[in-house]
Amino acid sequence: MKKLIFLSLICSLTVNTYAQIVYTDIEPDITTTLDPDMGSLYEVYPIDFDNDGNKEFDFRWDDYSSIGYGYFLHITYFGIDNHMWLSGNANSYGASYLQVVNENELIGPNIPSGSWGDSYPEPLIADNENMTFQQQGDKFIGVRITLSGIVYFGWIRVSFDENKTLTVKDYAYQSFANTPILAGASVNIQADSLHIEGENGVNTILNGNTLQMVASIFPSDATTNQNIDWFITDLTGSANISNTGLLTAISSGTVIVNASLNVDGTNIIDTDTIHIEPNLIQSINVSGSNNESNVFIGQTLQMNANISPNNADNQNINWAVINQSGSATINNLGLLTGVALGDVIVMASTTDGSNLTDTTTITIVPIVLESITIYSENNISDIDFNESEQMGVIFSPTNATFQDITWSIINQTASATITQDGLVNGQAIGDGIVQIVVVSDENNMITDTFNLYINYKPITNITVFGEDSILIMDEETDMQMIAIINPSNATHTELGWSVENQTGEATIDDAGILTAISYGTVKVTAHSADESGIIGDTIITINEIFRYITSIPVQGENGINTVPVNSYLQMEASVLPQNATNPDYAWTVINSTGSAFIDDNGLLSPTTMGEVIVKAVAQDGSNISGEEVVNITTAVGINSFENQHSVVYPNPTYDFLNVSSDKKIIQLSLYSIDGKKVMESDYIERINLKAISKGNYILKVLNKDYS
Repeated sequence: MKKLIFLSLICSLTVNTYAQIVYTDIEPDITTTLDPDMGSLYEVYPIDFDNDGNKEFDFRWDDYSSIGYGYFLHITYFGIDNHMWLSGNANSYGASYLQVVNENELIGPNIPSGSWGDSYPEPLIADNENMTFQQQGDKFIGVRITLSGIVYFGWIRVSFDENKTLTVKDYAYQSFANTPILAGASVNIQADSLHIEGENGVNTILNGNTLQMVASIFPSDATTNQNIDWFITDLTGSANISNTGLLTAISSGTVIVNASLNVDGTNIIDTDTIHIEPNLIQSINVSGSNNESNVFIGQTLQMNANISPNNADNQNINWAVINQSGSATINNLGLLTGVALGDVIVMASTTDGSNLTDTTTITIVPIVLESITIYSENNISDIDFNESEQMGVIFSPTNATFQDITWSIINQTASATITQDGLVNGQAIGDGIVQIVVVSDENNMITDTFNLYINYKPITNITVFGEDSILIMDEETDMQMIAIINPSNATHTELGWSVENQTGEATIDDAGILTAISYGTVKVTAHSADESGIIGDTIITINEIFRYITSIPVQGENGINTVPVNSYLQMEASVLPQNATNPDYAWTVINSTGSAFIDDNGLLSPTTMGEVIVKAVAQDGSNISGEEVVNITTAVGINSFENQHSVVYPNPTYDFLNVSSDKKIIQLSLYSIDGKKVMESDYIERINLKAISKGNYILKVLNKDYS
């Protein structure tokens, strides 16, 4: 029969709640020794840290020596949030061993070795594979407990002797939440001062770097709250700090690190000044994106400046281009644009005071032409003879650098010409094909061809006649001339018109409208507009139309309407229209207060003074006439004559005065009675006095050698 032996069956509990450590002393100590006959023993002694009647841990024996497994001494946890400090080692069955904790060793969130946890079977104090706590005197089990959802840390003091007797002596926990406790501490030791500094005494760091701040609490064995509140006071620099004291520099200058420890409501504070040095660029290397050293002309290449360290404070770069055989531009972001073919030097310079530069050579290269394609601007494949078509090309790629080309024509069954602007003009007489060729001036292997058909069917015959096949028209009328070309599908059907006057007269416009002017015949010709030279013509007869006289204006010669009774007056008549068919008219006199007679030629001979009406009467049956009133006056006479060499007759006279002399007459002068010269004539023997008013005059005859 197995026996369980209790060395102490009565225990007294003493709880010391001085400060913030809750301590429980087991009086007397609890001891238990493995009884192999029992095999297993559960709930050896409960551990209730907050004395609320709910245990957090207990102890347990297992002995399987009888079947060769040996023994196991466990600590059993209650509640999934309660853990023990494990050593990180496990036995062959997968059970974890407890960490052996020495007195005054810190038990808290950041344990130096092992881990917080549990295992199944529960963590082992010792077994036949590893004695751990056995024969080491008083040692401590570190625990992490959760009370009302809040995490606390504590210890349990035990000893395990060579006889496999476990003694549980006391236990305690730190009632400051998540605060470490020293193994064996039963009361809190008040902290009275705090000192902070950078790790290893460092107080200067580069911007962007980190520095672990270290806080030392005095006395060093203080067991009060050891949670440090960290914060930064920015001066000329800036930084931030984590709740574990890790300082991160943000900008160069000076900052003050502040640390605060709350002890029973009193804050213990210490500060340290940290200098943040600028983090200068140490090296710079310039390259094109993807290490590209070429850029196409007119295109861009992103230049990169790789700097070290990559957390340098000021990473701004100044970019510049030094043109060599080529040229380029670059913006302030390092975007390079090729301008002219050749090499350029791209330079990057730091602006943080490190005065570093680096350069690289970039070559501006042409965009290579890959192909040329000919097209017709009007999307056609044929043109007529003597017509033009503009040809164009498509370059691939469209932004190829060299786009100079040469045009040419290969005449096959037709012929054409082409300008270097790509303008084709059909030249062939007859249908056929020409081949248009374009060649790159940069690379004559890049070429294209285009077959263009030249349409040409010349006119072979032109038949001309008037509208409705009429070849006769009247004067002063229009007629549309018609030209029939053969073949009807001739390439060019445009015609030119002309008229040749024969016995008649006409005109013709560009549309073939013939206008008759005068009767007779004319020849109308239609000319082909192409180079065939074909013409067609016909004779058009223009019939005369009868034009009646519409008016006959009548007047005396030179507009005179007065004549002496012993003189003559030539009458004049004008027939309108001037092209009247029968322009004949007859003269007649109607005597009024005077009398006269008129011959067929219109010569009026007055007989008595007074007025007569002279009429011209149309003879074309129109009954049109014209008339003029003529005044017949007294005869004109010479009052005296004193030259014995000359004879004057008739005197008086009505119209003409004759002078004869035995000497050559040089000049005749006629004066009025008051001595005014009326007229003068040289080298004549007769004076026309029809325009002279009736009255008496003096005639002066000048002879050669006499007067």
